[in-house]
Parts: sequence; C-alpha cells; structure tokens
Amino acid sequence: MIEFTQFLFPDGRKKVVSIELDIPIEDKFYDLTESGFRFEIENNRGEIWATCIRQDHEHVDVLGKNGEHVPVLIQKLICNSWEKYIWKEM
Repeated sequence: MIEFTQFLFPDGRKKVVSIELDIPIEDKFYDLTESGFRFEIENNRGEIWATCIRQDHEHVDVLGKNGEHVPVLIQKLICNSWEKYIWKEM
C-alpha cells in the first residue's frame, strides 16, 4: 500500500490517501520516495492532477477524471517517474 498527500478544493485541505497496487509498481514508488520524491494529488471538482516531484525542475504530472480510473493514473505516474528519474540513473 502506498500513500499520497491529497489536496482538496476549494480550501486546499490536506488528506493522506492510500492505494494498493501490484508489488512491482509499489517497489518503483518506494525507489522514488527513497530518492527524495513526494507524491501529491489535487482533486478539483472531479478532475485529478497527480504529481511526483523532488525539485521544481524534477517532476512528472498526470491528469484525469476522478473515479475508477484513478489507480491506472497513479500507476502511469509511478512508472513514468521511475523510468525518467530512477532507471536512467542505473
């Protein structure tokens, strides 16, 4: 199980949310967090903006609709971030 910080609109309240993904994806998530990346989700009126960020110039974003497709978006975010920042360093 992995955790994200979720920001809720309209007031920007923070909430920790968790999601369970396949082990290889969770392993990539932990590779990223151990390298200093953090994961955030903004939920704005049914639209999701998920970000993996370490510094201003080191980030990957995905956008999509809130609902049953969120795990697919999160998996895409993790895999794209891992390939961009971890795999290239190996």
